Amino acid sequence: MREKTPSPKHGVILIHPLVQNSPRELKGRMARLLAAKISLAAKIDFFSHTDRGGELRKSLDSEAVAILKAGKR
Repeated sequence: MREKTPSPKHGVILIHPLVQNSPRELKGRMARLLAAKISLAAKIDFFSHTDRGGELRKSLDSEAVAILKAGKR
């Protein structure tokens, strides 16, 4: 980030269909959204040992739709 080098364009998150099927200008936002939800899911799993995957998936889907709608304006 300090050296102004381009961000990586490979990895597991960028292979996810949510990111791959996004328009080029929104791929970074989708990747960050997905990474945030993955991080949150890992923390919930570690600390509370409850399955809240359904809630997180619904939240991910609704936020992704909102990003796509905002990007098409």
